[in-house]
Amino acid sequence: MTTERVSSATVETHYDTLGVEPAATAPQIRAAFRELILKHHPDRALAAQEQAQAVNAVVGNGTSTVQALNEAWEVLGDAGRREQYDRDLASQRGEPVFGLGRS
Repeated sequence: MTTERVSSATVETHYDTLGVEPAATAPQIRAAFRELILKHHPDRALAAQEQAQAVNAVVGNGTSTVQALNEAWEVLGDAGRREQYDRDLASQRGEPVFGLGRS
């Protein structure tokens, strides 16, 4: 059995989905989520064509943009889940797993 290390260049993280850095503060993450969810939510689309694009927009793993944004927010919007997510990312990348606490 071999263990493959996940390359950060090949996997989109929740931080990438929201367009924020891993060091972003909770208010920055919340603001990014709100901006993107309003932009991509089908109920907010101005024209029928834009609405169809928002519904059918797909990210790398085959989920809709809105679904990906919601998944990212569910993890990064909760301090405990975010800390565990950061630990998992660091472990996958072979980075040391310590000092991830946020203020």
